[in-house]
Amino acid sequence: MAGDRPKVLVVDDERSLLEMLEIMLSSHGFDVLTAQDAANALHILNAEKPGVVVEDIRMPGMDGLMLLKHIKEKNPFLPVIIITAYYTDQNTIEAMRLGAFDYIKKPFDIDHLRITVERALRYSEILSHRGEAYDIPQLVGVSEHMQEVLRFVRRIAVTDSTVLITGESGTGKELVARRIHLDSPRFNQPFITLNCAAFPETLLESELFGYKKGAFTGAIADKKGLFEVADQGTLFLDEISEIPLTTQAKLLRAIEEREFIPLGDTAPKRVNVRIITATNKHLEKEVEHGRFRKDLFYRLNVIPVEILPLRQRLDDIPALVGHFLKKYNARFGKSVEKIEDTALKRLQSYSWPGNVRELENVIQRAMALCEGNTLKSENIVLHSPPQKEEYVIPASFNLDSYQEETERGYIREALRRTEGNIQEAAALLGISVRSLRYKISKYRIADYKS
Repeated sequence: MAGDRPKVLVVDDERSLLEMLEIMLSSHGFDVLTAQDAANALHILNAEKPGVVVEDIRMPGMDGLMLLKHIKEKNPFLPVIIITAYYTDQNTIEAMRLGAFDYIKKPFDIDHLRITVERALRYSEILSHRGEAYDIPQLVGVSEHMQEVLRFVRRIAVTDSTVLITGESGTGKELVARRIHLDSPRFNQPFITLNCAAFPETLLESELFGYKKGAFTGAIADKKGLFEVADQGTLFLDEISEIPLTTQAKLLRAIEEREFIPLGDTAPKRVNVRIITATNKHLEKEVEHGRFRKDLFYRLNVIPVEILPLRQRLDDIPALVGHFLKKYNARFGKSVEKIEDTALKRLQSYSWPGNVRELENVIQRAMALCEGNTLKSENIVLHSPPQKEEYVIPASFNLDSYQEETERGYIREALRRTEGNIQEAAALLGISVRSLRYKISKYRIADYKS
């Protein structure tokens, strides 16, 4: 019955495309509503409750971007997919800033659109379970590579196979892991993450498998390991290459058998957990050098997912910029609407050694400095490759004192530029608000807003 099918509203002034999309999406199980202009689309939105909107940008009267703005003002959590033959960087930025779910260039493959619609409906389903305040991680990108990653994630999410995500630091491997979890049948169960490099060998094993009271000095009560905490859900092990060889053997058994023995215990515990791992290293080379077990590598590498560095997918920068404008407008209470072409060109000609994480930091800092509604080239601070320097150490030099004076100077300057606003000052310095508060207290700096 049509009433049981998810509703999709398609808005496009091209009648032939509208009819084609209606036929194709209907054949894939959707109840398709159509409109040839924004006014009719708004009327349908008032009368019906579609789960997702697919709309063109160029239409007579109100264009697609203005329609997107109207939709988001009335229903900020309704996913809107933009399709357009008139792709521009600025249109992409504006669409993502206004909250578009995705941005697809014409001509497009109907399966690509179908999968994107399914992802958007999944987004709505997750919100209905978790509540509208739940922050759903977004994988943003219009490049063919990122669109293929999104399609692949959608296909593998429904399986229970182990996934190994590879890519340089800052490419968004944890976002991919979270997306796999949320698109899986386990989406309403725990997603537990562990950075394997953050713990010494003696603590890592107890974090993974837990321990019994009295297992060692200081074990005053039983503690659940993350395998047990993640039961029925997903366990994400980041920087998996950093696990010591002795712990690798126990991890292999836990993954193969789905059971483990807590420290100090004798009885094994069984769990139902999906394992996703990530690394910025080539695990095959780690195996060759004897630093990683071959059998564990094969157990983890069932479904490999590679995320390319940002320098190899520069097409994604406009969409990412728009996404970060939306994010930090909300966080800073600002209304930055666009970025100068010269500033955007600077971003697109940079090599991004820190990948998407570095781009986000650059946009965050730029928005803290921006005084109007447009990011300018002078707001964009990019780091040049470090030059080889000669370091002269004077007599009676004290590194701690030098570092303290340097940090104090930068903090005072950031507070001066932001008129004491600690949140904007932290963004300017590229550190968390918590770190900045600690340093302000440590150096006894008092002239800032609480």
